[in-house]
Amino acid sequence: IGVIGDSWSDNTNNYATKRWYDWVAEKTGATINCVAVSGSGYMKKADESKSFYHQALLLDSDCDLVCIFGSGNDCGTNPKYEMGLYNDSSTNTIGGCMNKTIDNIQANCPNAKILMFSTGPWRDQSNFWNGGGAIFRAHTDLMKEAAKRRNVRFKDMFRESNLQPHITSFDTKYYVGDGVHPNDLGHERIY
Repeated sequence: IGVIGDSWSDNTNNYATKRWYDWVAEKTGATINCVAVSGSGYMKKADESKSFYHQALLLDSDCDLVCIFGSGNDCGTNPKYEMGLYNDSSTNTIGGCMNKTIDNIQANCPNAKILMFSTGPWRDQSNFWNGGGAIFRAHTDLMKEAAKRRNVRFKDMFRESNLQPHITSFDTKYYVGDGVHPNDLGHERIY
């Protein structure tokens, strides 16, 4: 199982010792090929090596499944990235970068099935960006349409994950205290 993503999946940060895909590996016996990088997203103009479409080129070519997880990092850039459309093909929009990511997975891992997950909710997203949750919803909807167009499975973690960092007791139990990054219990819940 290949894993593309941001800090929710990057195994080099200290937010959790056991991530959602570790639970999957334990349950299924699958080998995990994680290339996730904290701070990354579908589009990273300042450092293209952090883009999801670049991560797709780093996966082992024999992956049976590739999971793309996230990213809210696309939503809070300065200057703001252009959201674009689900059928864009250039890397000048987030929609185009989503399609480039899928293209690169299909070229690098031709036998892999693809599963896209939207980012989960962040506690203070409205404090980070003008429009707050509306930008997360637009990003999630764009991802959903891109996945549909490309016949890729999609999971809406923003609306359907039952992650609720805005509730203090939930945040304390399942997050590292920042309302963004899940702890070990949070990753088990995601699994």
